[in-house]
Amino acid sequence: MKKAENHVKDNKIVFEIIEDGKTRFKTRKKSEIIYMMEAIKKVYYLDNQIATKLCEILPKTYSIVVNRDRNIDRPEEPKIVCETDNGIVPIIIINQNKILWSHINNWCDSEY
Repeated sequence: MKKAENHVKDNKIVFEIIEDGKTRFKTRKKSEIIYMMEAIKKVYYLDNQIATKLCEILPKTYSIVVNRDRNIDRPEEPKIVCETDNGIVPIIIINQNKILWSHINNWCDSEY
């Protein structure tokens, strides 16, 4: 629980990226991620279930696991796993949701 308290207090989210059997980590500002999800939710108001769900849980999220190896093996249901104060929340994000995946991939891959 100490891990959760630190990141919630610090207003950061740690991305755990698993790819090619290796794990790496990136830290992002929680406000940046919430801002983008709110924007997606507004722009795509007719089809925004995933962005809406993320807007609900991101304030209590301290870690997001993106297992690219798993997502390649199971392309019919790619997902992320959010670790929150209230437990683990897996979220399936279909591949057709290219805008959301592009932001997730950017957060995982960018160097800032």
